[in-house]
Amino acid sequence: MQLAFASVQGPAHKKQVPAIPCQDAGIATTLSNGWIVLIASDGAGSSLHSDVASRFCVQHLQILLEENCQALHTLIDGQQFRPDAGTAWEKVSRDIFTKVRSALLDKSSAENIPAQHLHCTLLMTLLCPAGFLTAHVGDGRAGYTDQAAHALLTPFMTFVAGATYFLIKEGWEDIFRATCTPVSASEVQYFFVSTDGCQSYITDQQAKAPSSGPFDAILGEEAYYDGNLPYHPFFVGLIDSLREENDAEGRNLRLYRLLDQGVYALKGEENVLQSLIHPSLEDDKTLLLGYQ
Repeated sequence: MQLAFASVQGPAHKKQVPAIPCQDAGIATTLSNGWIVLIASDGAGSSLHSDVASRFCVQHLQILLEENCQALHTLIDGQQFRPDAGTAWEKVSRDIFTKVRSALLDKSSAENIPAQHLHCTLLMTLLCPAGFLTAHVGDGRAGYTDQAAHALLTPFMTFVAGATYFLIKEGWEDIFRATCTPVSASEVQYFFVSTDGCQSYITDQQAKAPSSGPFDAILGEEAYYDGNLPYHPFFVGLIDSLREENDAEGRNLRLYRLLDQGVYALKGEENVLQSLIHPSLEDDKTLLLGYQ
């Protein structure tokens, strides 16, 4: 499976004087056990050092996943998840996220950075032989396609700007969600993780929204869910473009130009997709992708 990753500074941040750095961060890599992991973090725009927090969290989460490779293998039996894999993954991933948060709090204390200046979301998905292991706090998107499009997580409060939840805040455990999704890895055409800056064009805007979801008990009548499915035509076109590149550097650069400037390259031609650089799309954008 090939990987591509890009994280770009939002237009609103570029316009500031001085410019605000990109507050997103991401990692797309393969662990030593051969499992592929995509990790993203979205720093809060109102949080002074959220760029520091997002980079720290994705890096620390990768380290902890690597350290827990042996424990992760106990979740599967050959090409299938064990019967208790869902419960076990919820425990393992919650413990890992707790350690990431504790390390971020230690950084806050050691460097005298107030915790409210380190607000960021954190989301990840692992592809193993038995399927996907996903965990997250806050908003963002993750999904995959085999013969149909599927979501891997339900974002928290992604429909209200600035209203999601952040890892370093008290009560994060109530927002944390972990899921185990059985699917044959050989049937996965692509999978992705993204911050919410990309959601207007990577999700199917016509998909029917469910009337209930995993945050009903927390949000009550405020709960709202959109269709939350990958927009397959976007990913088909993107992958056609990325397949023309022979190395990771070329793929990442091509994806970066698409997210940053709307430049879509295919068969020696370049076109600017205005829908990807519409003035309303002011947020930072991060997209991580694995594809066959």
